[in-house]
Amino acid sequence: MITLVVGDIHPMVVDGIAHLVRTSGPELRWRGAGASWPDVLELAGGPASGPRVVLVEPAIGPVHETEAAIRELTQRGVAVVVHTADLRPVPIRRAVTAGALGVVLKTHSRDAVLAVVRAAAAGTFTTSSEWARRLVSDARMTPQLSPREEEVLRLLAIGLPRKVIGRHMSPPVATTTVVTYLNRMCEKYREIGRTISCPADVLRLAAEDGYLDLGGNYPRGSLEAAS
Repeated sequence: MITLVVGDIHPMVVDGIAHLVRTSGPELRWRGAGASWPDVLELAGGPASGPRVVLVEPAIGPVHETEAAIRELTQRGVAVVVHTADLRPVPIRRAVTAGALGVVLKTHSRDAVLAVVRAAAAGTFTTSSEWARRLVSDARMTPQLSPREEEVLRLLAIGLPRKVIGRHMSPPVATTTVVTYLNRMCEKYREIGRTISCPADVLRLAAEDGYLDLGGNYPRGSLEAAS
Protein backbone atom coordinates (compact mmCIF):
# COMPACT_ATOMS: atom_id res chain seq x y z
CA MET A 1 0.00 0.00 0.00
CA ILE A 2 1.27 3.47 -0.97
CA THR A 3 0.53 6.28 1.48
CA LEU A 4 0.04 9.57 -0.38
CA VAL A 5 0.41 13.13 0.88
CA VAL A 6 -0.47 16.10 -1.35
CA GLY A 7 1.04 19.57 -1.16
CA ASP A 8 -0.95 22.24 -2.99
CA ILE A 9 -2.63 25.55 -2.26
CA HIS A 10 -5.60 24.92 -4.58
CA PRO A 11 -8.54 23.06 -2.94
CA MET A 12 -9.86 21.81 -6.30
CA VAL A 13 -6.53 20.11 -7.03
CA VAL A 14 -6.44 18.55 -3.58
CA ASP A 15 -10.04 17.34 -3.87
CA GLY A 16 -9.30 15.83 -7.29
CA ILE A 17 -6.28 13.89 -6.07
CA ALA A 18 -8.13 12.75 -2.95
CA HIS A 19 -10.94 11.40 -5.13
CA LEU A 20 -8.40 9.69 -7.38
CA VAL A 21 -6.80 7.96 -4.40
CA ARG A 22 -10.11 6.86 -2.92
CA THR A 23 -11.37 5.40 -6.19
CA SER A 24 -8.18 3.64 -7.25
CA GLY A 25 -8.55 0.60 -5.07
CA PRO A 26 -6.65 -0.56 -1.98
CA GLU A 27 -3.22 0.14 -3.48
CA LEU A 28 -3.31 3.81 -2.40
CA ARG A 29 -4.08 5.29 0.99
CA TRP A 30 -4.92 8.97 1.50
CA ARG A 31 -2.85 10.60 4.23
CA GLY A 32 -3.90 14.23 3.84
CA ALA A 33 -2.92 17.51 2.24
CA GLY A 34 -0.97 20.59 3.24
CA ALA A 35 -0.78 24.08 1.76
CA SER A 36 2.77 24.75 3.01
CA TRP A 37 6.01 22.82 3.32
CA PRO A 38 5.82 22.64 7.16
CA ASP A 39 2.35 21.06 6.85
CA VAL A 40 3.56 18.59 4.22
CA LEU A 41 6.61 17.63 6.25
CA GLU A 42 4.46 16.99 9.31
CA LEU A 43 1.96 14.84 7.39
CA ALA A 44 4.68 12.84 5.63
CA GLY A 45 6.60 12.17 8.80
CA GLY A 46 4.03 10.11 10.66
CA PRO A 47 3.94 6.32 10.87
CA ALA A 48 2.98 4.51 7.67
CA SER A 49 3.17 0.97 6.40
CA GLY A 50 4.68 0.60 2.96
CA PRO A 51 6.13 3.34 0.77
CA ARG A 52 5.22 6.99 1.23
CA VAL A 53 4.88 9.45 -1.65
CA VAL A 54 4.45 13.22 -1.54
CA LEU A 55 2.76 14.66 -4.63
CA VAL A 56 3.53 18.36 -4.48
CA GLU A 57 3.40 21.65 -6.31
CA PRO A 58 6.88 23.13 -5.59
CA ALA A 59 5.44 26.66 -5.63
CA ILE A 60 3.87 26.11 -2.18
CA GLY A 61 7.06 27.66 -0.84
CA PRO A 62 10.10 29.72 -1.89
CA VAL A 63 12.84 28.00 -3.87
CA HIS A 64 15.25 27.51 -0.97
CA GLU A 65 12.48 26.07 1.23
CA THR A 66 11.33 23.74 -1.53
CA GLU A 67 14.81 22.35 -2.13
CA ALA A 68 15.46 21.89 1.60
CA ALA A 69 12.10 20.15 2.13
CA ILE A 70 12.62 17.75 -0.78
CA ARG A 71 16.07 16.84 0.52
CA GLU A 72 14.65 16.24 4.00
CA LEU A 73 11.82 14.06 2.70
CA THR A 74 14.26 12.07 0.59
CA GLN A 75 16.47 11.48 3.63
CA ARG A 76 13.40 10.18 5.49
CA GLY A 77 12.77 7.67 2.73
CA VAL A 78 9.75 9.54 1.33
CA ALA A 79 9.48 9.73 -2.46
CA VAL A 80 8.64 13.18 -3.84
CA VAL A 81 6.76 13.70 -7.11
CA VAL A 82 6.50 17.18 -8.63
CA HIS A 83 2.91 17.94 -9.70
CA THR A 84 2.91 21.31 -11.41
CA ALA A 85 1.42 23.64 -13.99
CA ASP A 86 4.68 25.60 -14.12
CA LEU A 87 6.39 24.97 -17.45
CA ARG A 88 9.58 26.83 -16.55
CA PRO A 89 12.40 24.28 -16.64
CA VAL A 90 14.60 25.71 -13.88
CA PRO A 91 12.23 25.20 -10.87
CA ILE A 92 11.46 21.67 -12.05
CA ARG A 93 15.13 20.83 -12.50
CA ARG A 94 16.00 22.18 -9.08
CA ALA A 95 13.33 20.01 -7.49
CA VAL A 96 14.70 16.96 -9.31
CA THR A 97 18.28 17.82 -8.33
CA ALA A 98 17.11 18.05 -4.71
CA GLY A 99 15.80 14.49 -4.96
CA ALA A 100 12.32 14.45 -6.54
CA LEU A 101 11.63 11.07 -8.16
CA GLY A 102 9.05 12.11 -10.71
CA VAL A 103 7.39 14.95 -12.60
CA VAL A 104 3.70 15.12 -13.55
CA LEU A 105 2.20 18.10 -15.36
CA LYS A 106 -1.23 19.13 -14.11
CA THR A 107 -2.65 18.94 -17.63
CA HIS A 108 -2.01 15.20 -17.77
CA SER A 109 -4.41 12.37 -17.04
CA ARG A 110 -5.23 10.54 -13.84
CA ASP A 111 -3.54 7.46 -15.29
CA ALA A 112 -0.35 9.49 -15.78
CA VAL A 113 -0.48 10.64 -12.15
CA LEU A 114 -0.94 7.08 -10.92
CA ALA A 115 1.86 5.74 -13.11
CA VAL A 116 4.39 8.28 -11.84
CA VAL A 117 3.32 7.83 -8.20
CA ARG A 118 3.71 4.06 -8.49
CA ALA A 119 7.13 4.41 -10.11
CA ALA A 120 8.30 6.82 -7.40
CA ALA A 121 7.07 4.47 -4.68
CA ALA A 122 9.21 1.76 -6.28
CA GLY A 123 12.22 4.09 -6.32
CA THR A 124 12.20 4.73 -10.09
CA PHE A 125 12.38 8.18 -11.63
CA THR A 126 9.83 8.86 -14.36
CA THR A 127 7.82 11.67 -15.97
CA SER A 128 4.25 11.89 -17.21
CA SER A 129 5.20 12.64 -20.83
CA GLU A 130 8.03 13.33 -23.22
CA TRP A 131 7.44 17.06 -22.75
CA ALA A 132 7.83 16.70 -18.99
CA ARG A 133 11.05 14.75 -19.57
CA ARG A 134 12.36 17.57 -21.77
CA LEU A 135 11.63 20.11 -19.05
CA VAL A 136 13.81 18.05 -16.75
CA SER A 137 16.74 17.21 -18.98
CA ASP A 138 16.79 18.83 -22.43
CA ALA A 139 19.88 21.07 -22.52
CA ARG A 140 18.41 23.00 -25.46
CA MET A 141 15.57 24.42 -23.39
CA THR A 142 17.66 26.59 -21.08
CA PRO A 143 21.39 27.11 -20.47
CA GLN A 144 23.11 26.13 -17.26
CA LEU A 145 23.99 29.35 -15.43
CA SER A 146 26.61 29.39 -12.71
CA PRO A 147 25.80 30.58 -9.15
CA ARG A 148 27.82 33.77 -9.75
CA GLU A 149 25.95 34.48 -12.97
CA GLU A 150 22.66 34.02 -11.15
CA GLU A 151 23.87 36.39 -8.44
CA VAL A 152 24.49 39.07 -11.06
CA LEU A 153 20.99 38.55 -12.46
CA ARG A 154 19.36 38.85 -9.04
CA LEU A 155 21.15 42.12 -8.37
CA LEU A 156 20.21 43.47 -11.77
CA ALA A 157 16.61 42.45 -11.18
CA ILE A 158 16.34 44.55 -8.03
CA GLY A 159 17.48 47.57 -10.01
CA LEU A 160 21.17 47.93 -9.13
CA PRO A 161 23.24 49.66 -11.85
CA ARG A 162 25.79 47.44 -13.52
CA LYS A 163 28.68 49.59 -12.26
CA VAL A 164 27.87 48.92 -8.58
CA ILE A 165 26.79 45.26 -8.76
CA GLY A 166 30.31 43.96 -8.21
CA ARG A 167 30.51 45.70 -4.82
CA HIS A 168 27.35 43.91 -3.66
CA MET A 169 28.47 40.44 -4.66
CA SER A 170 29.92 37.99 -2.15
CA PRO A 171 32.85 38.13 -2.47
CA PRO A 172 32.98 41.46 -4.33
CA VAL A 173 34.27 41.60 -7.91
CA ALA A 174 35.31 44.31 -10.36
CA THR A 175 32.86 45.84 -12.81
CA THR A 176 34.81 44.23 -15.65
CA THR A 177 34.08 40.83 -14.10
CA VAL A 178 30.36 41.66 -13.94
CA VAL A 179 30.48 42.51 -17.64
CA THR A 180 32.23 39.20 -18.29
CA TYR A 181 29.43 37.33 -16.49
CA LEU A 182 26.80 39.19 -18.53
CA ASN A 183 28.57 38.51 -21.81
CA ARG A 184 28.98 34.85 -20.90
CA MET A 185 25.27 34.52 -20.17
CA CYS A 186 24.43 36.18 -23.49
CA GLU A 187 26.61 33.66 -25.29
CA LYS A 188 25.07 30.71 -23.42
CA TYR A 189 21.59 31.76 -24.54
CA ARG A 190 22.74 32.32 -28.11
CA GLU A 191 24.28 28.84 -28.18
CA ILE A 192 20.86 27.24 -27.65
CA GLY A 193 19.22 29.45 -30.26
CA ARG A 194 17.57 32.08 -28.07
CA THR A 195 17.49 35.64 -29.42
CA ILE A 196 19.80 37.97 -27.51
CA SER A 197 20.49 41.52 -28.62
CA CYS A 198 21.63 42.98 -25.29
CA PRO A 199 22.11 41.92 -21.65
CA ALA A 200 18.58 43.10 -20.82
CA ASP A 201 17.34 40.17 -22.90
CA VAL A 202 19.16 37.81 -20.54
CA LEU A 203 17.20 39.21 -17.60
CA ARG A 204 13.93 38.61 -19.44
CA LEU A 205 14.84 35.10 -20.60
CA ALA A 206 16.17 34.10 -17.19
CA ALA A 207 12.82 35.09 -15.67
CA GLU A 208 10.96 33.10 -18.34
CA ASP A 209 13.11 30.03 -17.60
CA GLY A 210 12.67 30.29 -13.84
CA TYR A 211 16.07 31.55 -12.75
CA LEU A 212 14.29 34.65 -11.45
CA ASP A 213 10.83 34.67 -9.92
CA LEU A 214 9.66 38.17 -10.82
CA GLY A 215 6.20 37.49 -12.17
CA GLY A 216 7.17 39.39 -15.30
CA ASN A 217 7.60 42.61 -13.30
CA TYR A 218 10.96 44.37 -13.17
CA PRO A 219 11.77 47.24 -10.81
CA ARG A 220 12.16 50.61 -12.51
CA GLY A 221 15.65 50.88 -13.96
CA SER A 222 16.53 47.19 -13.87
CA LEU A 223 16.32 46.66 -17.65
CA GLU A 224 18.17 49.90 -18.28
CA ALA A 225 20.87 48.81 -15.85
CA ALA A 226 21.33 45.58 -17.78
CA SER A 227 21.56 47.29 -21.16
